Amino acid sequence: VEGRVERYPWVKLWDNRVSKRFRLAEGHTLEGMFDLFNTLNSSAVLTQGNTNGPNYLRPMTIIAPRIFRVGVRWKF
Repeated sequence: VEGRVERYPWVKLWDNRVSKRFRLAEGHTLEGMFDLFNTLNSSAVLTQGNTNGPNYLRPMTIIAPRIFRVGVRWKF
């Protein structure tokens, strides 16, 4: 079997963040955040098996699924 050299297709990700900052006292701020990663829920292949056998060309790693995060930041 000849070696196989090529590039994977382009991976397009869309991440979002919404945040709001509140001023509490002199020098103190409180910021609420909401992050959404992989908004369009892409499942692009990052790596695939390239050795002969049952795993040949089988996807080994894909992009993580849609994830959201809620956070608060306090600066003082």
